[in-house]
Amino acid sequence: AAKRGALAEAKQAWAAYLKGRGSPRWTYSRDDGRALGTALERVGAKTRLLGAADEALALKFDLNGTRVSLRSLDWTDPRDLEGRPLAGPSRQVLNHLHQWVLLGRAGLITGDPKYTRVVAEQVEGWAAANRVVEKDWLFARDRPENPLKQYQSAPGFHHYRSLCVGIRTANLAETLELLLAGDEVDADAVFALSRLLAVHCRYLTTLG
Repeated sequence: AAKRGALAEAKQAWAAYLKGRGSPRWTYSRDDGRALGTALERVGAKTRLLGAADEALALKFDLNGTRVSLRSLDWTDPRDLEGRPLAGPSRQVLNHLHQWVLLGRAGLITGDPKYTRVVAEQVEGWAAANRVVEKDWLFARDRPENPLKQYQSAPGFHHYRSLCVGIRTANLAETLELLLAGDEVDADAVFALSRLLAVHCRYLTTLG
């Protein structure tokens, strides 16, 4: 399908392959979601998880122990309801994407697509706002005099540090699994997450 230029068909085929892959096994399945929901409810944690997920839908987050309400989701310049920019550490934690894992778990437990739909909507936006430096470009012979300094001025560059990339890689992998475990799989989101995960892995094995 990809060779024919049928991108939509290729995305559907890729998502179907990942969802039905037998080896290696995925961590999550729909049955795991029901079991997880029961286990969390038994210890009184299900309500807290779903409450936090609903707050994430409303752009309310706990970042580094600070409660933050965002007026919109701007990955490179997030601001609170009063228009104040988030402090560096809080902005960094927001871009670790823990909230995608939270939303994915809520979607798996409840079967409600509203949680995973938000993740699907945000993946492309995050990737577009946060470019990654490429090893080939950084060390090219015709590079600018100080390419790294020039690149650091680009929006989102600071999110590509080894520690941040490592944390986010784990979250991207779990988010992808959670989306694949649902009854309805968004092929566009699966493709975008797969591509973003590949970029992160490439960074860690070349520049990290």
